Amino acid sequence: MVEFAISSGKPSTPTKSGNFTVISKYPMAIGVIKGQVWSMPYFVGIYQAGSTENGIHELPFLNGYRESSSSIGYPISHGCVRLRIGEAEKVYNFSKIDTPVYVHY
Repeated sequence: MVEFAISSGKPSTPTKSGNFTVISKYPMAIGVIKGQVWSMPYFVGIYQAGSTENGIHELPFLNGYRESSSSIGYPISHGCVRLRIGEAEKVYNFSKIDTPVYVHY
């Protein structure tokens, strides 16, 4: 078993807890929220969140600038689980569609 420190959803956009499965994988997912462009490397989708997906991914780029690793350990995302550089790639390479994912706090 491998464990990683993460950042989860902030109180206004919490990460759901529960049993999920991998529903998608993208080497780079792109999201747009209120005119801001989010690039999320090594995205592994685990559940629908309205018309989008939430998942596990590397520290994102916001309008081209990488989020600092100092955010790891704090609830700061829009519902996704964020990992440090290199860690998300390991999860991405390990996971397959339908891989079980258990999210808990």
